Amino acid sequence: MNIQEKENLVHDYLDGIISQQELETLQALLKNDAEARGVYREAIFLHSALQQHSQAVNSLANNIIPMERVVRRQKRKIIKFAAVAAVALLMVSLGLMSLFGSDVNGSVLTMRSAPGTQFTVTHKPTAEKPEGNILLKGSKLVISQGTVELTFKSGVQSIIQAPATVTLKDDDVLHMQEGSAWFNVPSGAEGFRVYSSDLNVIDLGTEFGVVVKPKDYDEVHCLQGKIKATALRARKESADLLAGESRRTDSIGRLIKIPSHSKLFLSELPTALPHIHFSFDKEDQLIASNTLTGSLNVKVDTRPSSRLSAGVFGSALSLNGREHLMTNWKGILGDAPRTVAFWMKMPETRSREVTTLVAWGAQNDHALNNKFTVHLDHSLECYPMLNISFGGFWYYSPGTVLDDNRWHHLVVVYEGKLDDKGLPITRLYLDGIDTQLERCDREPFTLTNRDPIRVATKDQTPLTLGANLSADRDRLIRDNYFLEGKMDELFIIEGALSEDEILHLKQTNFLE
Repeated sequence: MNIQEKENLVHDYLDGIISQQELETLQALLKNDAEARGVYREAIFLHSALQQHSQAVNSLANNIIPMERVVRRQKRKIIKFAAVAAVALLMVSLGLMSLFGSDVNGSVLTMRSAPGTQFTVTHKPTAEKPEGNILLKGSKLVISQGTVELTFKSGVQSIIQAPATVTLKDDDVLHMQEGSAWFNVPSGAEGFRVYSSDLNVIDLGTEFGVVVKPKDYDEVHCLQGKIKATALRARKESADLLAGESRRTDSIGRLIKIPSHSKLFLSELPTALPHIHFSFDKEDQLIASNTLTGSLNVKVDTRPSSRLSAGVFGSALSLNGREHLMTNWKGILGDAPRTVAFWMKMPETRSREVTTLVAWGAQNDHALNNKFTVHLDHSLECYPMLNISFGGFWYYSPGTVLDDNRWHHLVVVYEGKLDDKGLPITRLYLDGIDTQLERCDREPFTLTNRDPIRVATKDQTPLTLGANLSADRDRLIRDNYFLEGKMDELFIIEGALSEDEILHLKQTNFLE
């Protein structure tokens, strides 16, 4: 479809004469076609200026905002010229800096998000609060999980992955406090700028990515075209980078050459939260999918010799109580939100030991919360009791029966935040049912409201199935503490799933 046909569809919509079939075509275009979104934005800007009010544009991927009828097609060209003149007059006489909002600093940036994304937007106290998913000059966007697409008024597009915090400083200036972001700058928008506390990047007509981590050095990757990068510490070293060149800052303001990694960035919104999925369907390919940006080379380093057996969906991993599975992936670290979902089938035989289902992190200091494990306590006085442990603090699920030789679907969700008592907000779903958790209250880990838990999962033992982590810093796991049972369809997700999403995953084996 050429640009004239796209313009006709948009104007038919604004005129109120669009057919249902044409409306469906327009909605599909707005979801998938950047040029069509540009045509739509221009038309909305025009219409808003004529109406002289601050109506925002909602996410173009979802419902289109209904508009009043403006003019008929045969009058469009005359009205368009009149509208341009009217806009110019309004900007001169009223000092408007934007066609949206009455705030004189009201630069506009529209946004939409991928499924499962959680974010907040705060505006300057003096700014008029806009409707819909837009940012004004001074607005701050905080993404706790998922991915957001930004579209600047100049046509610059960005895909930002959580955890991220950015502030719109001007029409073409973005301040990044944290995050991983991809930028595509079209012709005519050169000079677009992104900066952090340590790095300044000016576009010279290109596509580039920026990584900002609070406890690490900032990175910039030139993917196409040319950019100018400047370190902001003492030496303030500067360099023009071409496609395939990358730099990171250091503590004294130098730019250090690093390998270029285009796969660190997404160039379009994903259909689900970042995750890794072990299907266990093929002996030589246990991992079915991996959308973890920056961790795309996950592989199984140690695997059991046991053969795969029948599972809930296809085949399942069979653990014989003498072996385990270990990957090279460090897992989800720090206090980032996470969801672990899998099917489990336990034999009716009993063990006297603690056995771990899923684990990663550091076991060596019980005073801290440096690990994340889902494990079973096989004490004789109870059923194999399910425990969710962060290290020095854990939850348990009394009365959960797993050793009945039946398949059960287990989902553990940590939301990446604390409740009003200072405890990690954690949910357990057994066979799709929200199941009660009890906190550990044994000494020396009794807590008060003045002692909030700090979840800080460390990079030590990588993702491991069926083995206990070792408290010995020189060893990754404990010998002779292995799980007997079957596991199927393991999902580890960077983000907290909702109850509806959990039920959908249980029933379909798909996140989308």
